[in-house]
Amino acid sequence: MKHLERPMSSNPDFVEAIATRVVELLRGDAASAPAKRLLSLKEAGESLGGKTASSVRSMINAGVFPPSVVKRIGQRRIFLDRVELDKWISAQ
Repeated sequence: MKHLERPMSSNPDFVEAIATRVVELLRGDAASAPAKRLLSLKEAGESLGGKTASSVRSMINAGVFPPSVVKRIGQRRIFLDRVELDKWISAQ
């Protein structure tokens, strides 16, 4: 097995970049963390201008959203796909 002349772990810039990213992830920095793909009803309501989770559920039951937006997991859990919701909002 050929060994690297200078392992990555001895590169200070590499170590610093990893440490910075770990701190960002542990803090939960929204700007640095990737966005969630599935939104809860409450989160979707915030994206829709401050609607309540109950209002979003009513909109789902009324068929306001296209099927690509609503994701059902099991019989009770409902999420909205962030990307599809953004497309739907842009089209309105």
